[in-house]
Amino acid sequence: MSRVKVVSVYGLAALNLLVVGSPGGSVAEEPAPFSYVFAGEWGKPGTRDGEFRCLEAITIGPDGNVYVVDSGNSRIQYFTRDGSFLGKWGSRGNGPGQFNNPRAMAAAPNGDIYVTDWVDIERTRIQRFTSNGSYVLEWRFGGDEPEIRYSWGDYYEDYYDVPTDLAIGPNGHVYVLGDVSRQVHEYTPTGSLICEWGDTRLWGPEEAVWYEETPGPPGMFWSPDGIALAPNGGVYVADTGFYRVQYFSPTGSFRGMWGEYGGGPGQFDHPDGIDVGEDGIVFVTDRHNHRVQYFTATGSLLGLWGSRGAGPGEFEYPAYVAVNTGEVVYVTDDTNDRVQYFRRTSGEPK
Repeated sequence: MSRVKVVSVYGLAALNLLVVGSPGGSVAEEPAPFSYVFAGEWGKPGTRDGEFRCLEAITIGPDGNVYVVDSGNSRIQYFTRDGSFLGKWGSRGNGPGQFNNPRAMAAAPNGDIYVTDWVDIERTRIQRFTSNGSYVLEWRFGGDEPEIRYSWGDYYEDYYDVPTDLAIGPNGHVYVLGDVSRQVHEYTPTGSLICEWGDTRLWGPEEAVWYEETPGPPGMFWSPDGIALAPNGGVYVADTGFYRVQYFSPTGSFRGMWGEYGGGPGQFDHPDGIDVGEDGIVFVTDRHNHRVQYFTATGSLLGLWGSRGAGPGEFEYPAYVAVNTGEVVYVTDDTNDRVQYFRRTSGEPK
């Protein structure tokens, strides 16, 4: 155990906190010589341009435009970096360019946008679009057969894989995170499977003991919700059900992890979205703690901000996060139906 000084961004006094390290976690360090302050927001509940119903993913194109999954309205909207509406595409349905339940999204180096869509209980897909929403292609995620089947006598229940997030590498390869498979699936830009990795042992009722009390071993995921690629090609996964972040080599070799269940600095309650800045700083939306935390590439806590509410800099279940060169951080504030963005500033907050 060690006593460290941790600084929150929103005008809170610095606190001397007792932080307890854990076998999978890390002990917080001195905060970074910079912090993030509220810079603006846009959006409100509704169906018009610039309005949202059930916000999900957010990503930034190579031109700096900001793309948002407006899941409840079955569409993608995109904006300038300060929130001016530029365009939209999508409608409810299962045809090309339509969405039934869009969730995750990522921008490729050439500007193309990839979006996950849950078509029905047995089929999910990845759709690819140009930067202005023209449909390019799609492929099915998962196979024709269920990923797992639980059986109790004559009764059985099938579970098909669902993509929870995706990220695009500099070579255009698409990394898709599977919820039921608990694996990372790597594809070519046209949807040909290259490889998949992740520890899938011990499917069954005995896994019920593996939550905050007894996390799974390194390389195993439980209901993972977020994936991001670092500038060096490393892969970061928000391992939601085990309340931690794990990171890997580009080919899936385990490199390290941090986090545990709780509401203290460096702890998580439903880590959801994750992104990595050009400087290697890792940002995580701590959904049920209504905040964002940011870390070094190996998991040392640098800072955090946010609390529950609807005011500037407050969140009601933040979902996804996207970083623009490390200087500006965008967060989808799900229940508040808005996007907030924050700008890096040097020095500690006043």
